[in-house]
Amino acid sequence: MKVDVAIVQGMAKDSRSHERHPIPARVDVFGAHVALNQPVADLSLGGCCVHGPSIEDCGAEVDLTFVFQGDSNPISLSGSVVRVDEDETGVKFIDLEDEQKWAIRKQIRAMAQALRRS
Repeated sequence: MKVDVAIVQGMAKDSRSHERHPIPARVDVFGAHVALNQPVADLSLGGCCVHGPSIEDCGAEVDLTFVFQGDSNPISLSGSVVRVDEDETGVKFIDLEDEQKWAIRKQIRAMAQALRRS
């Protein structure tokens, strides 16, 4: 059987359904442990990556409060830890309401506009 290499290579790439964006933000994480003012590595409509030592174990549910640079309106979301590395934690958002999705899109759009201007 012949295998299409392009398809296999495409499957090996990042399989996320939401594009990740670097965002200048900080996040407070509340779970079994509390981690305040952690830097956000990236953000998407599906989740985020938080820099710093591991916050929780995989599978743990956490509450997140994001504070974005230049915006005084924090965004509070719930998530589940899906990946833990030595220096970062991946969180998948769960049960986002339309207002929360809109707030995330707003931040991603604002960052994209700021990058185009610079």
